[in-house]
Amino acid sequence: MNYVFEWFKLGASSGRVVAGGHEEGNQTNQLTYVTKVIVDKNGTMFICDRDIMQVKRWFKDASHGEILIANISCWGLAIDNKETLYISDFEQHLVITWPGGQVVAGGNGEGHALNQLSEPNHIFVDQDQSVFVTDFHNNRVTKWPTGAKVGIVVAGESAIVDRMGTIYVNDHYNHRIMRWLKGSTSGSIIIGGQGSGNGTTQLSYPDDLIFDRQGNIYVSDYFNHRVQMFTVDKSTCVKGQFSTSTIN
Repeated sequence: MNYVFEWFKLGASSGRVVAGGHEEGNQTNQLTYVTKVIVDKNGTMFICDRDIMQVKRWFKDASHGEILIANISCWGLAIDNKETLYISDFEQHLVITWPGGQVVAGGNGEGHALNQLSEPNHIFVDQDQSVFVTDFHNNRVTKWPTGAKVGIVVAGESAIVDRMGTIYVNDHYNHRIMRWLKGSTSGSIIIGGQGSGNGTTQLSYPDDLIFDRQGNIYVSDYFNHRVQMFTVDKSTCVKGQFSTSTIN
């Protein structure tokens, strides 16, 4: 994908290109292979453009972006409550911050040890600045508290964490989303888990997930070429009950 699309509201039938949209290339108004986009409180986009090894910053309503970091094999991005940017580098097997370039996860070469990563991709930062890393080839999610030299294995596949410390795991190859309560040693299926498919209760190789402010979950349903919103039923959410709608 060489552009970023904005959908104005749920149920909209069309959107608009807000970054890229030209031919693939390395100019500041072009993108090549976007793997992650995040938006700060001012509407500024940070874009991981994997194939040209750049992280770009794209101000709201701008016609072009600017190169923030060059020569980085970026895949995932996250931003904390202090506006610090976190970037996963899948070739150097680490996560760094911007500004500053501090290594906050990995950085000890590729491997399976708890101070190592193997092609990290998706990342998430909680309110305590702990970094959760999808350690792709190690089939695990590791948590790196601030200042940690080793990670803690908390789950498999990619994940996000809520304010209660509950971990929501994107189980890509099993076509499901799982929830791990804080301190638990096993998870429960809350979305999918019915095999690969395009039904409203199914997923097909989900790639990423995120919450909105109401606690609803948005899932990038990769092979179905759609984003699904799973609306939490607040009367039964302890049991993991969600209803679903496709938003694009």
